[in-house]
Amino acid sequence: MHLPFLSLCIGETATRRWLRAVGERPDLPAWKRVGRRKHAWLHDLALAADGYESVYEEVPAKALMAQNRYSVEHVVPRSKIDDASDAEADPFAWVMASRKANARRSNYPLKLWPDAPWEVVAENSFQVIDGEAHYVPPADQRARLARKFLYVHATYPHATETPSVAQLRHLDQIARLAHDYPVQKAEQQVADALSGLLGYRNPLLSRDASEMLETLDWEALIRGSSSG
Repeated sequence: MHLPFLSLCIGETATRRWLRAVGERPDLPAWKRVGRRKHAWLHDLALAADGYESVYEEVPAKALMAQNRYSVEHVVPRSKIDDASDAEADPFAWVMASRKANARRSNYPLKLWPDAPWEVVAENSFQVIDGEAHYVPPADQRARLARKFLYVHATYPHATETPSVAQLRHLDQIARLAHDYPVQKAEQQVADALSGLLGYRNPLLSRDASEMLETLDWEALIRGSSSG
């Protein structure tokens, strides 16, 4: 029982609570007309943040930019997103990665929960889970990715393909990792800067994060259930 949260609106669905916390979003699909230039938002903010690293190779943003090896990684691959939706153009769904790592991950689902004690899995490799290959990010980056994964699927449940069988099976572990693993300083700085620019937010990078992660029905959110 979460006693501090007894004042939450009775009868309000998980989806309504979530979208109220996100806030009103601008007309993001219109950004698609500017092409790759929109990605400069993430690059500029990553350079300004303290110690921002690429998500797979964990290389400082400044080094990737200097070597012209940078790219924008969509945590939920664009091939899994409805072209008519806002999701592909939402900067809260992006993270910096090297071009090589971005291409290697391709559109494979991500392993976003901790390895079991008996598992020996190399970072940035592939692991077959529940019959499907998953890309395995570094352990220290999975919570960062999980916060974006949960955000995208909760905000755009009808515009994104359902997560993999393994991701759904481990959904509680994904939410728990996002809750328990501290937000990186640079991750928070970029999120705060985006919120200031856009006027909405990823609630999992706000002071409401713990409440959201502890009390929301994440499966209902991701499935777009009206009764969750």
